[in-house]
Amino acid sequence: MKTAIVIALAVLAQALGNTILSKGMKAIAAAGGTGGFSPMMLVDAMANPLIWLGTILLVLFFALFAAALSWEDLSFVLPATAF
Repeated sequence: MKTAIVIALAVLAQALGNTILSKGMKAIAAAGGTGGFSPMMLVDAMANPLIWLGTILLVLFFALFAAALSWEDLSFVLPATAF
């Protein structure tokens, strides 16, 4: 039962993390304007709370994924987190 809960939380954290990180990166790209990289884009990215939240959620996913792998086989966990 604990494996199913951890996998469900991992899938949720991964989906939310990817979505939020994507929104944050698109906001940074839109603010850049020229389409190229500038050093200020890095500063803007570090100050963007969406990028921080997305990154934290993806780190949470990795921790939950690692925990699930410690309890079950890769052949079970990998397809289960593919949702």
